[in-house]
Amino acid sequence: MAHEPFEVSARFSQIIVARIVELDLGAARDEQLIPSLLSEDHKSRQRKLIKEQRAEAERMRNFLRDARIRDPQQPQEV
Repeated sequence: MAHEPFEVSARFSQIIVARIVELDLGAARDEQLIPSLLSEDHKSRQRKLIKEQRAEAERMRNFLRDARIRDPQQPQEV
């Protein structure tokens, strides 16, 4: 089902992009830690954390892909 794109402010978009970067960097850091972990259970939880960080970053990318940045000069409808 097609839907009309929703609008977000440029500031909100920048916050989302910053969070995506934070999640990607966190996943990369956490992935580098896996070899140093001793417990297989701990390694498994670390992999699950990484998977969730990447999934959240992907959801946010999809959100931005489907959004339109609002023109700050255009008045908002209420």
